[in-house]
Amino acid sequence: MNRVRPSLTMSLGVGAVGVAAVALVVIAVFYGFGGRTRVQATETQLVAAQSQLQDLRLRASRLERQTKQLQDQLLQAEQRLAAAQKQSDLLQDQLPLGPVTGPGIVVELTEALPAQGERYAPAQLVHAADLLELTNSLATAGAKAVTINGIRVALLGSIECQGPKLIVRGEHLFPPYRIQAIGDPRTLAAVLRTPGGVADRLRNFGINVLVRQDPKLQLPPLLPEAAPEPLASTTTPSEGAP
Repeated sequence: MNRVRPSLTMSLGVGAVGVAAVALVVIAVFYGFGGRTRVQATETQLVAAQSQLQDLRLRASRLERQTKQLQDQLLQAEQRLAAAQKQSDLLQDQLPLGPVTGPGIVVELTEALPAQGERYAPAQLVHAADLLELTNSLATAGAKAVTINGIRVALLGSIECQGPKLIVRGEHLFPPYRIQAIGDPRTLAAVLRTPGGVADRLRNFGINVLVRQDPKLQLPPLLPEAAPEPLASTTTPSEGAP
């Protein structure tokens, strides 16, 4: 009996050790699998993050190129504006301020009448921008003096718009509009025949544009002449007056 008990005890001990070993193996395998799974998940996240980073770099590069293009366009626009302003100043300095007489052209702009029961569409009207472009084109082509409905106009900024009304130097203009320009008639008329120019665009909107040459135009001064000051009275009181 004494010999049996140690054998049984030994068998139980060996069995316990075996169970423990199996448990350790299972735990090791479990944690080993879990570790590999976590590593794989981390690697997947890392790849996704790298892809997102690459996309962000590409977007940043595109935005930098677009910003550079916009800056270049802005610089070019500023240069063109400065050149146009300089040319305008030069032309303005060359324009005579007093009355001007000489050959030139007459341009008549007539708005088409709307159909019965309809109103004028904005595109069918002559706007201040149209008259500005037309008069500035004539001035650039060498016109010495320009009038609209008999009013002398300067260059940029001399025509304003208040709703449907056009104003030149404080005076309202009403259609039809008659533009007179003194200069070489052929050169001035050729400017208005430029394809896609202001005359073409106005015609496309149904506005009638008539251009004719005039051998002798008489245009008023750009600035009103100052009225002469009244002469001081030289009358002396008669003798004997109190």
